[in-house]
Amino acid sequence: MKIGWIVLGGAGLFFGGRYLWQMNRLNTNLEMVINAKLHSVTLAGITIRVDVTLKNPTKGKIKIMFPFVKIMHDGKTIGSSQSVNKEIEIPSFGQAVIEAIMIDITFSQLLINAWSMYQLVKEGKPVVVQVKVLSTIKMLWGDQPYEQTQDITLKGATTTP
Repeated sequence: MKIGWIVLGGAGLFFGGRYLWQMNRLNTNLEMVINAKLHSVTLAGITIRVDVTLKNPTKGKIKIMFPFVKIMHDGKTIGSSQSVNKEIEIPSFGQAVIEAIMIDITFSQLLINAWSMYQLVKEGKPVVVQVKVLSTIKMLWGDQPYEQTQDITLKGATTTP
C-alpha cells in the first residue's frame, strides 16, 4: 500500500513539475503586438484607438485578463482605458485580438500634461507616445502580472468640432 502512495506521489510531483515548467514557458513566450492610432481630435480633447494582439506560440492554452492600457507622453500618464473584468483565452498556437480600446484624453489633461503633444496633433504632425499594456496571466498557483510598453508614432486624424 505504501509503495502505491509513493508511486502516486512521485507521478504527481513529476506531472505537476512538468505542468509548472510548461506554464512558465507560456508566460515567457506570450507575445503582445500593440497598435495605436489617433482616432479623433475635438475641442474636448483627443481619442486614441488601441488594438492589442496576444500571440501564443506554445501548445498550451493561456488565460489572461482583459488588458488595461495607459498612454504616456514625456513620462507622464495622459490617459488610460477602462478596467474590464473579463478573461480572454488564447488557444494553443493561436492568438486573440482585442480591438478598439478607446482612450479619451480630455483637453484639460492635455493642457496640464501634454500641451506640446496636443499642438502637434492639432497641426497633423506625428507625435510619439508610449503605450503601456498591463494584464494578468491566470495560472493555477496564482496570477502573474504581464506588461509591455511600446513607443508608437501617432499620425494625423480626422478633426471634428
